Amino acid sequence: MSKFLMKFLIVGATFGAAMAAEMAVTGAAHAESYPFCLKRDVGAGDCRYVTYQQCLAALSGRAGYCQMDTYYGQRRQ
Repeated sequence: MSKFLMKFLIVGATFGAAMAAEMAVTGAAHAESYPFCLKRDVGAGDCRYVTYQQCLAALSGRAGYCQMDTYYGQRRQ
């Protein structure tokens, strides 16, 4: 293989890896927001429920409560 082709492949692979990393980070920044949260005494709230009933079903048998996500409207804008 020529030196030019080797350099081209290395630069291409590096660029591809950088683009993949950027897309992964950007995708996380645009996470979906849901209106209901499951809250417990310890840890962060679990805000991934579309309906209050879904939240209650996930809570079933465990200590905690469900509530409307106070930041839901602000994140959607």
